[in-house]
Amino acid sequence: MDNERVCVAITGLIGSGKSTISARFNTQYGATVIDMDKVAHSLYDTRDDVVEMIATAFGDGIRSERSINRKILGSLVFGKGNEDNMKRLEAIVWPALAEELERKKQQYTGLVCVEAAVLYESRWEERMDGVIFVDCQDQMRKERIMIRNNLSAGEAQQRMDSQWSSERMRQRTAEIGGYVIDNSFSVAEADDQIWNVYEDLCRRFPGLVKGSS
Repeated sequence: MDNERVCVAITGLIGSGKSTISARFNTQYGATVIDMDKVAHSLYDTRDDVVEMIATAFGDGIRSERSINRKILGSLVFGKGNEDNMKRLEAIVWPALAEELERKKQQYTGLVCVEAAVLYESRWEERMDGVIFVDCQDQMRKERIMIRNNLSAGEAQQRMDSQWSSERMRQRTAEIGGYVIDNSFSVAEADDQIWNVYEDLCRRFPGLVKGSS
């Protein structure tokens, strides 16, 4: 924490409802939300250097005009057998994302929630004042992914399999003294958990106030 902002990461597996929890922190407690998935997608449109490195690594067929075809890219990096490709992509994208994260953090005050699926893999937790892991039942996550991303059951499972397990995420969260919100139930139950986290953050950071840009 600095004198003006408290940065809290909201992480979780695909389909767990990270965006829902982030939105509740925004509407209920005035938090600013930085969605690192959206930041990553914007890199493909705004950072020619990133596009060039990805095209060099995966071939010019990955291009979509001056950007990257994310569907083609996804078919190359998700699922069993594509682990090396995922590592190649991460080596390109993560350093650029870290730069963008630090730049964006400086634009806001108060509570800043950084929504980041790959928080632990990228070790961005070291840049945060706190971490919230959003957990959810596997079948519920799978159904959400299929609907949201228009994927088959097999494609959804591939994306789930490319990430850490829930148990590993919980263990890492416990190791660093983070929070867990179980998003498998009703909105009211999630809100109760969000309030408990926010109350504890206010206790830990007495100067915490609603954010502003």
